[in-house]
Amino acid sequence: EGLASVFVMAEPATSFITVTKKPETKWGDLKNKIVEDIKAVL
Repeated sequence: EGLASVFVMAEPATSFITVTKKPETKWGDLKNKIVEDIKAVL
């Protein structure tokens, strides 16, 4: 909810996640949930 897209690249040498939010959503409303979800799968 509030996210437009999530892109994950998991390669041995280079891994990153890109998160794009919907324009009407504030980062402050998403940050903690995003960090929790990332930590849950690492």
